Amino acid sequence: MTQSNERFELEPTDLRRASLFLQQCKKQFKTSSFVKNFDVLDILLFIYRRNELEHHKVYFSTLQKYVSKSDVYLSKVLKHGIEDDYLVSRFSDTDRRLKEYGLSENSIRFIDTLRKF
Repeated sequence: MTQSNERFELEPTDLRRASLFLQQCKKQFKTSSFVKNFDVLDILLFIYRRNELEHHKVYFSTLQKYVSKSDVYLSKVLKHGIEDDYLVSRFSDTDRRLKEYGLSENSIRFIDTLRKF
């Protein structure tokens, strides 16, 4: 994954919260047909951040730059996410050759379960 230029200093209570969050993630991986590991979760959270928080569109090329895995891996993850109704895709209004990716209600619910632990 690409690195951010933002820097944070975590307090001991933040580390405890991070540890509990990772523990919650592992529990939720067992309940999902799509989100089974941190790599897939990272992609979901990236799409969430770009779409929902920053209001940017996410294209395959955007994900290619973010994900350090092969294009074949990324394509399979996106295909599986769409088939399992965790991701949605649609053709861009401005360029019909491009697909925009977003999160379905299943993904939003999954992320919401991670937020409450």
